[in-house]
Amino acid sequence: MSTAMLIATGPDGAEHRYVLAARCLLGREEDCDVHDIFSGARSVGRHHAAILLLGDRYVLQDLGSRKGTLLNDRPVGDRASLEPGDRIGIGDVELRFVLEAAEPEAPPPASAPREESLPPGIVTTKAVLPPGAVEEAAATEGERRKLWALVGMLGEMGQSLEVDESLEHLLTGLFRIFPGAERGFVAILDPRTDQVVTRAVKLQGKKRPGTPKPSQTIAKVAMERTEAVLSLDAMSDPRFKKAQSIALSQVRSVMCAPLLDAGGQAVGILQLDSLTNKTQFKAEDLEVLASIAPQASMVLRYARLHEEALERKTLDRDLDLARRVQLALLPQQTPEIDGYEVLAHYEAAYQIGGDYYDYVPLPDGRWACLVADAAGKGVSAALLTAKLSGELSTYLSRASSGAEALNRMSQSFAAMSDDLPCRFVTLALVVLDPRTHTVELVNAGHTLPLHLRSDGTLEEVGQALRGPALGMFPERTYQSLELRLAPGDVLTLYTDGFSEATNADDALYGVERLRGRVARPDASVRAIVDGLVADVEAFVAGERQSDDMCLICLRRTPSG
Repeated sequence: MSTAMLIATGPDGAEHRYVLAARCLLGREEDCDVHDIFSGARSVGRHHAAILLLGDRYVLQDLGSRKGTLLNDRPVGDRASLEPGDRIGIGDVELRFVLEAAEPEAPPPASAPREESLPPGIVTTKAVLPPGAVEEAAATEGERRKLWALVGMLGEMGQSLEVDESLEHLLTGLFRIFPGAERGFVAILDPRTDQVVTRAVKLQGKKRPGTPKPSQTIAKVAMERTEAVLSLDAMSDPRFKKAQSIALSQVRSVMCAPLLDAGGQAVGILQLDSLTNKTQFKAEDLEVLASIAPQASMVLRYARLHEEALERKTLDRDLDLARRVQLALLPQQTPEIDGYEVLAHYEAAYQIGGDYYDYVPLPDGRWACLVADAAGKGVSAALLTAKLSGELSTYLSRASSGAEALNRMSQSFAAMSDDLPCRFVTLALVVLDPRTHTVELVNAGHTLPLHLRSDGTLEEVGQALRGPALGMFPERTYQSLELRLAPGDVLTLYTDGFSEATNADDALYGVERLRGRVARPDASVRAIVDGLVADVEAFVAGERQSDDMCLICLRRTPSG
């Protein structure tokens, strides 16, 4: 079995190799599986990206990093599959994904026929006509009529920006070109099921009972080979007798051409077939259909872009509603804790954010205060924070400790589907007992809280006990640290939207500057929070906020 690895060249010029497990975290924090290669790289996030084993494939996922992640010099969206030899760019570091035992297969000889694996009666052709094919196809009057019908059909398709209307023009035109066809289909590949799903259908002649569907078997051949396929008589072909789609519909002659996206990948099919022996498509017909498919693909792409623009308007309205719902999940008032001042700040970078904070009253008079940061941005991150909001308060009220509650929350995230673009959340939690002034601190891969003592000393706490992000490694249990707050002591929990804020020169605000703003032992929590927010705004000087910003400041009053 092949071993998956990442190979990179370090700053010292030495080669570094990292064997990949089922989950691998990449970033500059020490709790990442791959971190030493990024030492000192400010352009690399604390938890920058992850590589996950989903089934039998490895997937690269950006975790909402400020600078993004590249795959073969192109930005990664939510996630992308990895192939041997792929280059992953994080900051100034390039890592190569390899399968150590994998050997590339030798390409088949140029003269080797490709039809040998197809059933008898199947003819294939490339989806692009060879030079001179159009002139040769127009040699007869019948072929000339086909070409004129083709020109008219493409013209009608180009006049419409509605996908369904364009597909109707396409199939109507094909029936004029191929009057012997009884059924026509446009079907789109559903990547979740690996099946083609009918988007448009047109029938002529006597209708038969049941819902007409294209042949999945022929569609699969056409899409895998990105070639147009012709079957002279599918029902009489012994190799097709096990194909349920052909047996049920009793398809006779059929031709199928793939629809390709801008990158040349098959995303659907265009299929014409006949259910009787009266019509038998020829190789010349297949050439015409193969010449139509690329043009149809292009027109449909433009129509789809127009459709997406209309959908975007609806999405904007939905996002505004989602933003209001998300804000409603945040605490609507600051808790009154005897002997303590508490204040929070929340500001999303986009319409909806992935940061979250909460105050949870516990049955025995204690209070849980937490700050969280979901992997990614936008809707997917917001859904994770909604799940966190709905479940964590229940775990906290029933668990004997904050650590136990986070163990349960981590298992809940890990149980979510691997198909989700992200399902990891970093979180810092303090459980305050105002009677004894003790604090239980638990950290799930989050920035370290700042403990400011009344004498002015400031330190980051909990480094040794920091665990992984929630959902990353559910088999690992969280440990807690106990602190006692003296009168005037301050605890600050924050997300990295503060420390990683950037100005026009691409400089980071940084943890050191943040520490300097927080280290004000005689100030109220209002003065500390307002001063920090104002200083970050002055630093970025109008540059667009790149990440959500969230913090909680907790202070024991000096008179307490």
